[in-house]
Amino acid sequence: MPQQKPSGVFAWIKTYPRLSLFSAALIARLLMAWLIGPGDHGDDDGTYLNMAEHILKGEGPWTHPMNLENVRYQSYLPPAMGYLTALCVFFFGRTFDPLRWPIILLSSLACLWLAALGERLMGKKGRIAGWIWAFYPPQLFWSTRVNPHAIATDMLIGLLLLAAKCPKPEKSWQRYVFPSLGGLLWALMTLFRGEYLLAAGILIVYLGASCRRLLEPALFALFLTLGLAPWTVRNWLIHRRFIPISTNFARMFWETYHPDYRFSGKEIPFDSATVARLEPMTEIESKQWLMNDALNYVRRNPGRALYIWAGNMVHFWRPFLTPNAVSIKQNILYVVSYLPVFALFILGVFGLPVRKEPLWAAIALIILYKWGIHSGFYMIVRFREAIMPLLMLVASSGLLRIRDPKDALVKKTTAAD
Repeated sequence: MPQQKPSGVFAWIKTYPRLSLFSAALIARLLMAWLIGPGDHGDDDGTYLNMAEHILKGEGPWTHPMNLENVRYQSYLPPAMGYLTALCVFFFGRTFDPLRWPIILLSSLACLWLAALGERLMGKKGRIAGWIWAFYPPQLFWSTRVNPHAIATDMLIGLLLLAAKCPKPEKSWQRYVFPSLGGLLWALMTLFRGEYLLAAGILIVYLGASCRRLLEPALFALFLTLGLAPWTVRNWLIHRRFIPISTNFARMFWETYHPDYRFSGKEIPFDSATVARLEPMTEIESKQWLMNDALNYVRRNPGRALYIWAGNMVHFWRPFLTPNAVSIKQNILYVVSYLPVFALFILGVFGLPVRKEPLWAAIALIILYKWGIHSGFYMIVRFREAIMPLLMLVASSGLLRIRDPKDALVKKTTAAD
């Protein structure tokens, strides 16, 4: 009996897969933006708006930590979000809202990129990863918010796809342009979210292993360095210290190894004694004091420190949001959205061909890197959301494994290669 051909919407999707996915993702995000309105964009709304105003006044992107208002820290946060906000404020006034629309567009494009990565790894069926990402409820929400996490997440997907094209470029010039462009864009992503700096090493190793040449990893590393150099040199001129991105990690480390830390995502304010101690200090002195104070706490309380570290490892994967920051309905929606993906992710992890496919190895290492770095530092679920598209790829392999247990997890087509 001949197989019935798809009709209607399914025929359109099969005929125009990229256009269908992009249109569906864009419509879903525009509907979400209309339903929830502008709203809050995160805990750092005021911080970035203030940074923008200082930038426009020619004072630089200075800010101050929570409840430490009498200081001016010139390198406290990665600068890219401050400068992007300054551009918005310059044209539209003190508001984030106009930035929502390009971020929604970027998020919709990221669904295409994730589908292409899935196809590269698993054949045409791997495009399902992009469709899952297109309608994943937490992502629909975050794609309408203006914050550096959302921007960096979309950039990470695009950069992995760009790196995947480096081993077998279609044209000779791409051998030079793709890794060079990748290095510059990775630098930009790091200037949005500083924790990606060390993860660049994973991409460098991937390019070396997959391209089997030194050219691509060398170009990536060179242009990554060139992209970060202006900001890093600027920090050196101000502080006379090597500060590649920012100093706020010291505050996060101090909050993590603190008696009041409870895995809740709630920031721990400085008490009056700590404020009195820190206010006379320079930014570098403050950073060093916070790090030393946290390390002293670890030395005095090794059992508690081990508990915090182990707790962060577990809470990184928790299926609920911060209980004291969102409603029960929001938590239920998040649990219902996340648990099926996590179950498929666990299934996909087993047998993942990381030795045969360097791209799978790079994806797995980035997941492990994020897990590791946030186990030692302050942890909130939003940090895991940054790698949810990578979890979607692994989950898609788990889903395809359920559909065809005899099929290999990696089933690349000639076109995908």
